[in-house]
Amino acid sequence: MSTNNLRLEKFAQNLYEYPLPPDAIVLTQHIELSKLGNGNNCSYEVQQSMVSTLPRGAIEQYYENIMLTRVSFGPQYDGMYDSPTVTKIRLEFDENQSNETKSFFTLSLFDVGIDVTLDIRCH
Repeated sequence: MSTNNLRLEKFAQNLYEYPLPPDAIVLTQHIELSKLGNGNNCSYEVQQSMVSTLPRGAIEQYYENIMLTRVSFGPQYDGMYDSPTVTKIRLEFDENQSNETKSFFTLSLFDVGIDVTLDIRCH
């Protein structure tokens, strides 16, 4: 379990340490490790909710084409599959809270791993 917790924390730092857009304030941060579907795998999910005085378009432009490092499972697994080593930030706006002066939004990263170790959460 500690191995996957470390992987999740490192994955989260990719998002949490990415520079914020101007006038943005972090409201909440959430990380989760769980089993996805059938089989032995772990899903890693990281979220960060924020508010900014920037308009929606400026926030979308700020995060457009930003790619962050995926979860690493060590050299024996990272090179096994022909898949990208980075993942795109997902951006979602909270239309219920956003208005002309403030934009409320959440950034998310998601990845799935195959090296689940002996972590019961992934079996």
